[in-house]
Amino acid sequence: GGTHRIGLFIGPILGALVTGPLGITGPFLIQSMLALLAALSIFLAGRPTRSEVPAAAPTSLRRIVREHRTTFSTAATAVVTLQILRGSRAAIIPLWGNDLGLDARQVGILFSLSAGVEILMFYPVGRMMDRRGRKSTAIPSLILLSLGMAALPLTSDFLTLGLAVALIGFANGMGAGINQTLSADLAPTSGRSVFLGLWRTITDAGTAGGPSVVALTASLASLSAAPVVLAGFGLGGAVLMWRMVPETLNRDAA
Repeated sequence: GGTHRIGLFIGPILGALVTGPLGITGPFLIQSMLALLAALSIFLAGRPTRSEVPAAAPTSLRRIVREHRTTFSTAATAVVTLQILRGSRAAIIPLWGNDLGLDARQVGILFSLSAGVEILMFYPVGRMMDRRGRKSTAIPSLILLSLGMAALPLTSDFLTLGLAVALIGFANGMGAGINQTLSADLAPTSGRSVFLGLWRTITDAGTAGGPSVVALTASLASLSAAPVVLAGFGLGGAVLMWRMVPETLNRDAA
């Protein structure tokens, strides 16, 4: 979770720096170069080491869905609402910044600000997760993300939008690693890879659906209504996490 956020911090800064001399096409060139560099590094890393653990008997997807349908309908659904909020940031912040008259460099700075706040959070949040439980970070993350989204329509300039974005970054940092940690806690020993694959597919649908929620709400109502709708998703997810999802921290092991 931490290394991912370091990339989110550096990327918008690079985009803002090249936008000046190269224009709006600059960030796309940088992104393409970094993608090729990432592909090359994976290619040169060599073949993965073979696991010494004997391969388990294959588990069907139907069996995993049947045996863990309660987990998917509660815990995974709560995480989906978190992913909707996370995914929507890439759409709502630039759109709202443009509505306030901000340029691309200023929006890039806002994204880096958000990621910078998140970087400060991932280590203490990881310790908190292992000491006080997974829900001790997941629920505050959802609540604060909802408040940060609801605050967006109240902003009027770069400074006030920056404060709202910083709150969103702090809230998202509170949830650093919760998706992977919770899924690893809940995954069964038999059929673990199938469970994790299905979990990731469900939660990634939330990430992909975030911008769609923004677009649909803006088309049916207004852009200022979109953050309020997103806040509603987040608060609903917080209630679901609080009431329906069991604490998965093994306190004896911790």
